[in-house]
Amino acid sequence: MLTSRYFPRHGSRLIDLRDVHPDSFDDILGAKIRRLQSIEGWSSEKRRLQRDLESMSAWFGYVGWSVDPRTYLVHQVGQSFLYDVPVNKRGNFAVFRGKRVRVICLGSGAFTRWVRVGPLNSLDVEAPSPEISIQRGREQLNR
Repeated sequence: MLTSRYFPRHGSRLIDLRDVHPDSFDDILGAKIRRLQSIEGWSSEKRRLQRDLESMSAWFGYVGWSVDPRTYLVHQVGQSFLYDVPVNKRGNFAVFRGKRVRVICLGSGAFTRWVRVGPLNSLDVEAPSPEISIQRGREQLNR
């Protein structure tokens, strides 16, 4: 969680600090994140919460990828923040242009972190247009 104690002093070349906010959004995932952060040490409950967050975030439309902690501003499992994605953003954040997303660190390795990123409103998940769905359906029928 980005708090006054943790909040980074410098952004990265990927994420500008002007677009970053502490994660105070109150939803199911937010409650699980706060519970995970409140547990000191790695107990069985904390591991269970980590697994719950992983599976629930996918259900809510979050996508995940492995990142460099210096560019994504997360260093420990359970840290999260809100990010206002600029409308001209490219790369992994392109599907979230113009939306506020939550970035959650759910795994760590020696030099990488596993993050999940998703919209705060589950209705903001981009679904394929009906034309693309019809076209894909026809392609599968013709095989």
